[in-house]
Amino acid sequence: MAKKVLETLNNNNGVRRSTQVKYLVQRLTYDGFIAHHYAYMVRVIQEVEPICFEHAVGNPKWDNAMDAEMAPLDVNATWELVALPKDNKTIECKWVYKVKHNADGSVNRYKARLVAKGYA
Repeated sequence: MAKKVLETLNNNNGVRRSTQVKYLVQRLTYDGFIAHHYAYMVRVIQEVEPICFEHAVGNPKWDNAMDAEMAPLDVNATWELVALPKDNKTIECKWVYKVKHNADGSVNRYKARLVAKGYA
């Protein structure tokens, strides 16, 4: 056993090599997946998440998700509208959309978050 280890070290110039896959792309192939994995991936890929407000508005699923996000903000009086003081800038915000899936790939819910853009 020790002889084999020494030979390996001599062949690699004394450097031990990891067998860990460095590039995950090598693992992201469809080979080796069984049928229910394919079914899950197909279901997940079918639901497209909007990347901006213009893509989401008008779609009842995303309108309901945005309403569900805004309702608690209104109830809790999270903010109040005031006149912008001179020489100040507004803090912009954006909508972030995500489709939440169950373990079988079916849609659990449509989630929309209103987030402030972080400028320092």
